[in-house]
Amino acid sequence: MHQLTAATMSTFRHYAENKLGAQPYIPDPGDFVDQPFITALASFEALAARSRDMTNAQGMRLRFECGYVRSMSPNAFAAIYDGAHVIGVNQALLVTIIEFALYVFTQADQFPQIGDAAGEDSPGPAFGAAPGILLLDKTLRGEAMNARKDAHRVPKDAARHIAAIYLAMLMIRFVWMHELAHCANGHVLLLRDMNLDAALNEVPGPSMLVGFKKAALETAPDARQRVLHALELDADECALRTAARIQLWGGENIEGIARLDPRTRMAMCLLGAYLMTWLFDEYQRFANTVHDRTHPFPKDRLANLVRYASTEIGEGIDGYAALHAAICASFNRLALKIPNMHRIDPETATYSPVRYDADLIARLAPLRFVPVTPETSG
Repeated sequence: MHQLTAATMSTFRHYAENKLGAQPYIPDPGDFVDQPFITALASFEALAARSRDMTNAQGMRLRFECGYVRSMSPNAFAAIYDGAHVIGVNQALLVTIIEFALYVFTQADQFPQIGDAAGEDSPGPAFGAAPGILLLDKTLRGEAMNARKDAHRVPKDAARHIAAIYLAMLMIRFVWMHELAHCANGHVLLLRDMNLDAALNEVPGPSMLVGFKKAALETAPDARQRVLHALELDADECALRTAARIQLWGGENIEGIARLDPRTRMAMCLLGAYLMTWLFDEYQRFANTVHDRTHPFPKDRLANLVRYASTEIGEGIDGYAALHAAICASFNRLALKIPNMHRIDPETATYSPVRYDADLIARLAPLRFVPVTPETSG
């Protein structure tokens, strides 16, 4: 797999420094704490390698660099810079995802088939804060973590601890694939054509909101919002479809995950995607950017993903309806404990999302990247 180094990410580094005012975060192969960062990115780069051969109707080849940004704000982004796409994940995002995944496996009723689930204490989240967000808040406040006091955050069973890291890898993969979809599906190029000098961020920051004031659609706020919401839902669906196919078609490249039972892998894949939609809600609350100007409300993104997984993923899979119902039940059991967490309602499968209209389809058509066929490859 590709090894990320400072020398292999010049465009990404320049984007981070010049546009974000930040530095790339280069994981240290010799540091045990950095191993999840290395594994997650190497896995994504290997899975996304074929995307680099895609072209669009304008003759552009999809070029992208990806990496981590040193930032304590949990976020992810896709943009274009110096002729290449850049895809990034802020360091804090993976840290909080891991923290949340560890919490999931402290619950005896989550994945009871893994390890000694009955021996877990099933604690509630400390101080009513979402797992991961609590850790981030304490870090920013300069508070030290107390090993004994915070022991409840980590599964007691070693097998479940390892499985939690696997869940985190699948959750961050969904994020990487979502950002790649923004690039491959022409979303980033569309916003460039709208003269929007801002990245597609999962947690919209001030630059994103200011940038939209310069966009051509600013004179029609409702139309602008419909476009942006449609792009986000499209990227969600594409990311989930890709993540599910990796499991269905034997493409898993993280060895420990590949050894899990196929149904367990699929359950982790789908549950992880659903949990990410809610976590982004928490990230927006943490950043005081809760609104729907740029993104659908997370509960609507969750509803759309559940609908998509119910109707588009399970064809030909024996027992899929029961498996998916169990995944939704697992999500709802977590929602009973965690404040402000959305629930998956039975009516979710009939959710009707914002769809592309004919004009948007036409505008995206020449921008979308597609695989090069043998007849046209040179």
